[in-house]
Amino acid sequence: MPFDFERAGSGWRGDWRTPWATLPRGTAFFIRWSVLAYLATLFLGLFGWKEPLFLLFGLSRAAFLHGAAWQVVTYAALHGGFLHLLLNMLTLFFLGPEVERALGEKHFVALYVLSAVVGGLGWMFFSWSPHSLCIGASGAIFGVLAAYATLFPRRRMTVLVFLFPVTMLAWQWAAVLGLVQFLAVTGGAAQNIAYAAHLFGGAAGFLYVWLLRKGRLGAWPPPFPRRAESLWRDAWGRTKAFFAPKGGKAEKSGGAEKAEIDRILEKITREGVGSLTQKERETLHRASESTD
Repeated sequence: MPFDFERAGSGWRGDWRTPWATLPRGTAFFIRWSVLAYLATLFLGLFGWKEPLFLLFGLSRAAFLHGAAWQVVTYAALHGGFLHLLLNMLTLFFLGPEVERALGEKHFVALYVLSAVVGGLGWMFFSWSPHSLCIGASGAIFGVLAAYATLFPRRRMTVLVFLFPVTMLAWQWAAVLGLVQFLAVTGGAAQNIAYAAHLFGGAAGFLYVWLLRKGRLGAWPPPFPRRAESLWRDAWGRTKAFFAPKGGKAEKSGGAEKAEIDRILEKITREGVGSLTQKERETLHRASESTD
């Protein structure tokens, strides 16, 4: 079944005035992960361990082909400098929450990790030296940017370009940045910037949302764990209702329905509208009719 992005993403708009409190869990996790990894890098650098850390967890084709498969994920947590970290985390801070609330937490995590992995694989393919090293979350960040532009193509975005603010629609920014990365990769631009990771990470982000929109990724988590969770919640709800103080029938019915609606809304926030069962959709529909 196609994923309902419009309903999933229409209930929230980012508010930079209350930054940390409004960050959903997936976005907050990746920001914390990157910042803590950077601080650990600075600390270990005091003892001369920075280079070994990069060699172990950064991405290189030689190490990857010799069994260091974890590098295709861990490289995205490392950053070579504060400005590198700041630019990536600011982009994630402003775009990540809306993408995560539209897709749901688990789809957002999958999108981020997949964009990092595909970006890393693309970088290795175009890397001129098997011992070159790639670090940084830019591949994943370009995946989030592409997802944002696919979900909200008509949103206006203002970006500082050489200290001058430039405003364009989200899809236009994604197209311009994608074209720049493509020309840099095909034109043999300087290897100190992982243009291929940006390009392939962005392509992965776009493709993930496109496949989700077409209903070709299926439900995640898989049906059995979600069905088991649903059965557990129903059983727990019946148990609580049985032992709850007895009140009027109408009061009990109304309270149970309100609790069910709260549960469904929490599920939408966590997993997106596409995760709802037919019964849950009908419950929401009845509730919306009763409030008209």
